[in-house]
Amino acid sequence: MVFAGTGASIGDRNYYGQTGSTYNNDVIWRGWITNSDCYTSTTTSTDQIWNNWCSTATIACTGTTTNTIWIRWCDQTEQNLIGGYQNYNNPLGNQLQAAAAMQARSADYQAQLQAAQERRQAEEAERNTAQQAASKRAMELLRENLTEKQRKALDKHGWFLVEGGRSKKTYRVYGDRGYAGNIFELDDKRKEIARYCVHASYEIPLGDQLLAQAIYLTLDEEHLIKTANRTPMREAA
Repeated sequence: MVFAGTGASIGDRNYYGQTGSTYNNDVIWRGWITNSDCYTSTTTSTDQIWNNWCSTATIACTGTTTNTIWIRWCDQTEQNLIGGYQNYNNPLGNQLQAAAAMQARSADYQAQLQAAQERRQAEEAERNTAQQAASKRAMELLRENLTEKQRKALDKHGWFLVEGGRSKKTYRVYGDRGYAGNIFELDDKRKEIARYCVHASYEIPLGDQLLAQAIYLTLDEEHLIKTANRTPMREAA
């Protein structure tokens, strides 16, 4: 496209059909709106501009008009591009705006993280409180179901003895070693000869685990022994 004042020409005639080296905005507009390389009219009305824009042929016309449409088109284009020019001509201001926006987003993100962390901490504290209360109730229930001799042994040694309901063997159930691999089979001399690993879900409190083991050894010893992983320790004398 040829801009005002360039004087670009094709042969002996300029691009818009003018014989001189200069031309006004009306000439540029009329040249821009037609596909013909020759334009003979010097004046155009508003309606004719639209008709010429829609036409591909050379049109001769008379009348009076202004270049208002062309100027409006240029002004509107400048308005649409002003943002881009501002960013190009004022890079520091653009960077400062971007930095401020990023800082605002960062502050908002940090606030969200802080709120999420506080919620997690509150939820964790609530879970810990509930687990501690459950563990306390489980140990109370265990002690209620143990004999006095078993309770004294648990307090003194950290374990209690249980007699197998079927085999009449003696088992030592440790309460201070967790609930995995905490059951030991004893010989006649109360020596540990085998270890059994069998327990309920890990989510169940320790007191409930120990009570369940004791009940199974008493009421369903065979099932418990078949289910457990058995590790021999030494042969009975």
